[in-house]
Amino acid sequence: MAQQIAVSAGAGLAILPKFLADDKPELEEVLEQQVRFTHTFWMLTFVDLQHEPRIKLVWDYLRKQADKYQHLLVD
Repeated sequence: MAQQIAVSAGAGLAILPKFLADDKPELEEVLEQQVRFTHTFWMLTFVDLQHEPRIKLVWDYLRKQADKYQHLLVD
């Protein structure tokens, strides 16, 4: 959010997720066709907990939510 606040105040360019920029009329999308990014998200847990059912439940939920709302993160 710090980058969004800075560019909204006129500080220059920033690479922002769509959900931070779409509702900000003061921001203008530039280089849409020239710049593409691949985002990787990592989940981490302690080794001794990685096979716990409750951990798997949370991981599965987070994966489903990331898939469901992917359009908000990338275009």
